[in-house]
Amino acid sequence: MDEFAAFLTVLAPFSSLLTALVASGTAVWIAVWAYPKQKLKDREIQIHGEKRVLYRSFLAEFEQAIMVPVKESDDWKLNPSIRKLAGLSSEIRLVGGKEVRNCCDETLSAIYDLHMADEFRKGSHSAGDGKMRTYRENAFYQRTRVLEAMQKELGQL
Repeated sequence: MDEFAAFLTVLAPFSSLLTALVASGTAVWIAVWAYPKQKLKDREIQIHGEKRVLYRSFLAEFEQAIMVPVKESDDWKLNPSIRKLAGLSSEIRLVGGKEVRNCCDETLSAIYDLHMADEFRKGSHSAGDGKMRTYRENAFYQRTRVLEAMQKELGQL
C-alpha cells in the first residue's frame, strides 16, 4: 500500500498535465474525425429535405398542369402551371437521382404530348412498356412512375 501511495505522490504533479493531454486529444479527435462526419450527415439531411419539398411541389404542380384544358392553339405553353412544372423539372435535374430525373422528363413530355397531340381523343401512346394508352392516361402513368422513383430515392419504398 505504501508503494501505491508513493506512486500517487509522484504522479500528483502530472495529473493536470495528463488531464490536459486527454482533453486536447479528445478535441483533436472531434475536430479531425467527428465534426467533419457530422457536417456531412447534416448536409445529407438538408439535401434530403430539399428533395422532399421539391418533389412534393412537382407532384402538386402536375395535378394543376393536367387540368389545363386541351386546345387547338399553342396557348398551353404559356400556362403558368405548365411553365412551373417545367421549371421544377429543371430544378430536379440539379438534385435528383438519375431515375427521378428521367421520370420527371418523361412526365413533362407526357404533359407536352397531351397538349400537342392532334388526335388527343382517339390517339394512343406507348410509354415504352408496350401498352397503348391515351395521352391523358400516359400522363397519369408517368406521374405514377415518377412518384415511385421519388419514393424509392427518399427511402419510402
